[in-house]
This record gives sequence, structure tokens and C-alpha cells, in this order.
Amino acid sequence: MADFSVDSEQKTQSYQWPIWVGGFVVLWIGLTVAWMIWGVKQTKAEREMREGLDAYGNEKNSTKTKAIHE
Repeated sequence: MADFSVDSEQKTQSYQWPIWVGGFVVLWIGLTVAWMIWGVKQTKAEREMREGLDAYGNEKNSTKTKAIHE
């Protein structure tokens, strides 16, 4: 008969792909959060830059325009 006993020197197989997949998932989440933070900062900067402009890019309360038309 064949001996089916477990060999004490035989190591259990360790899969490496779950570690790689987990690492890439964490990296993806980190990059997504960084991208969102950067996007919020860009939006705030653009909003501050356009604060005194109307929808067409003209100054809202220009004193030069009022002085010319009076």
C-alpha cells in the first residue's frame, strides 16, 4: 500500500497574488484620495480667481466702465 502520511518537511504553499492585489488596491485608494484633495484645491483656487468676474469673464463692479458711461 502507498504511504499517504503527510511529509513533515513539506511546506504549505503560500500564494503571493493576494498580497499584490491588496497592495494595488491600497495604492489605488490612496491615489484616488490624493486626486480628490488636489481637485478640491484646484476648484477653490479657480473660484477665488473668478470671484470678481461675471459669467462672461468681465469684472462685475468695474469703476472704469461707470466713469466712461457717465
